[in-house]
Amino acid sequence: MAGSLLRPGYVIPGLWDGHGHLLQYGEFLHSVDLFGCESLEDVRTRVKEYLNANPDAGSKDHWLRGVGWDQTAYGRMPTAADVEQDPLLKGKYLMLDRIDVHCVWVSQSVLDLLPSDLPEIPGGEIVRDPGMGVFCDNAMDYITKLWPKPSDEFKAKTVKTAMAKLNQVGLVGMHDAGATPSTHRLYQKLAKTDDWTVRVYGMLECDKRNSFCPDEAAQIHDPDFKFTVRSVKLFGDGALGSWGSAMLEPYTDHPWTSGSLLINASALTQVAKNPHTGKGPSAADPDLGFLPDEILSLRETLLGFTRSPAYAAFLEAKAGVIREGAFADWVVLDEPLDRLSFEDLRTLKVKETWVAGRRVYSRDDTNLP
Repeated sequence: MAGSLLRPGYVIPGLWDGHGHLLQYGEFLHSVDLFGCESLEDVRTRVKEYLNANPDAGSKDHWLRGVGWDQTAYGRMPTAADVEQDPLLKGKYLMLDRIDVHCVWVSQSVLDLLPSDLPEIPGGEIVRDPGMGVFCDNAMDYITKLWPKPSDEFKAKTVKTAMAKLNQVGLVGMHDAGATPSTHRLYQKLAKTDDWTVRVYGMLECDKRNSFCPDEAAQIHDPDFKFTVRSVKLFGDGALGSWGSAMLEPYTDHPWTSGSLLINASALTQVAKNPHTGKGPSAADPDLGFLPDEILSLRETLLGFTRSPAYAAFLEAKAGVIREGAFADWVVLDEPLDRLSFEDLRTLKVKETWVAGRRVYSRDDTNLP
């Protein structure tokens, strides 16, 4: 059959995301999508629509989760009262993540679980004006300690959903930027199943929020390279949109704060000066410097989603390329990328995605995700 066209299409290396959050993304797909809400009423409407479809959500044992709200669109920070004012939401347990996941907005039922004299916490903010309901950065610990943790079965379900969505857009691998040891243990189990269709390069996040735990920094090497851990995630400061990024001077639109460090300054200095755990080679190649301008060519962009994240995952020549000896990971398109306009690239649909020689997504096959 040499020289015959067996399957129509054009192949590129499988794509990698250089920074993502696998479990969080999966949980987001099973929660309220608040991205793009332009008012508090929009938020309430979406939450009620979700409740109609998921009537068991919002109880004390099964909080209603959501992500994507942004106070800059509403003119102020939201409050628990903004939820409570709707009769259909009154008494529900809600925990809604901000668009950057550096703040949570909770309902009055959740606030009632907390002591009334809640102290401030270093590296965090309890937003008290215009009212209680939002907790940012380290102050989120007050809420997450109360949140009923999902079961491993639910987590496995969300991971499967997330991977199916990633395959749909041509992603075959990702850097999972921070997961706890218990989550990594779950990943190790799931990586042995056929539902694990994305290669994951993981970063360890300590059980104690915003800390550094070198004693727990165990490397994980899967012989099939489905799940690997060779780095740690360290949180230095908060996010810009919630005024948590540590600045030299106060924010112009929030002049009473200049942000905050989420990790002790001396610990951050020590880690920055001595980043090696002693559990791997200490030598590293210098970076390639900065591009002379900010416009990336199509080739540079493709490299940024293939060879570059593969290199950062210690998988150079194995991932992000199509060559003898590399992983059999690729994406099939209807047309070559260089024939498409920029606008067409924005709406491009993947035809097929293959991982380890197995087709894990097909646009035309209803039996696949």
